[in-house]
Amino acid sequence: MTELETKSTGPRTEEGKQRSSQNSLKHGLFAKKSFLLPGEDQEEFDRHLYRYHREYQPKGATEEDLVLRLAETEWRRRRIPALEVDSIE
Repeated sequence: MTELETKSTGPRTEEGKQRSSQNSLKHGLFAKKSFLLPGEDQEEFDRHLYRYHREYQPKGATEEDLVLRLAETEWRRRRIPALEVDSIE
């Protein structure tokens, strides 16, 4: 193989791995319409999603979609107690 044909082996340092793990977060992951309710914080949701991203380290579009769906579902599940209280009041 020539130097131009050599495949990347990915980041090797911890700093490089950390930076690389955030690539999808910088390239439109949040570009779709937000499902957040009025009063919910986009940055807080972004941090929530980042934690899922860091834990599951999705590879490929399908895994990215699944991690996003998992994070959104958990976010919605956490709303339930507040919505119950609001509906009773």
